[in-house]
Amino acid sequence: MRLVHEDCGSGHFTVGGADNDLRKALTIARHAPPRVLSCPDPGPSALESTPGGPCRAIVRALRRPSLKQSAGARAAAVAGTGLARTGTNTVSGDYALTRTRFEALQAAWGECTVDAFASPATALLPRYWAAGAIAGAEAVDAFSQEWRGEQVWAHPPPGLLLQLVQLLEETGASAHVCAPHWPSAAWYPLLLELSSEHVVLPPGSLERVAADAPPRLASWPVAIFRVSGATR
Repeated sequence: MRLVHEDCGSGHFTVGGADNDLRKALTIARHAPPRVLSCPDPGPSALESTPGGPCRAIVRALRRPSLKQSAGARAAAVAGTGLARTGTNTVSGDYALTRTRFEALQAAWGECTVDAFASPATALLPRYWAAGAIAGAEAVDAFSQEWRGEQVWAHPPPGLLLQLVQLLEETGASAHVCAPHWPSAAWYPLLLELSSEHVVLPPGSLERVAADAPPRLASWPVAIFRVSGATR
């Protein structure tokens, strides 16, 4: 595996390859000079820097026991918390980031406290806010909730991303925002400006939950923005 970076002062990276590569204990120091780092485990994936704001922390892909579980073991663990993804309790159009990718981000950036735009079938955390009244949801309508004091996992429908940007600007809340990697979208540069770090995950990082989820879902790269809010 090769780690390529041009500017370690940047906190913005692109991640490629299989999830087992994300679990390698790889570290890029904040102020290291530009160079190519080599690891003893060769592979096709790379972690590449892209222009962005100042890096506030070392970027890691950490090993976690939960990431080594089989898909069946992870599904059983999720079922035990009432968050199993089944055909019941789905909302039209439902899809979500894969749990393996989500847990890798939690390991790298810290754990979120609430899933702001979820259904029982897509919730990645025990606490979640839903779009409408539904059993299991802590609250209804993420935009009506108090975001300050939380580390929010925010994966709204793309049509709500401009409204989310406005909320983050007005409240100074902290969030990890999951969105399609659409650099030409109006909200994309605004999220870049708000974020201290962001990663771009390859196609296949999203999973279909509802039968009517977007048909081209598997071809979407995904951008995750780390918005540190008032503390950044």
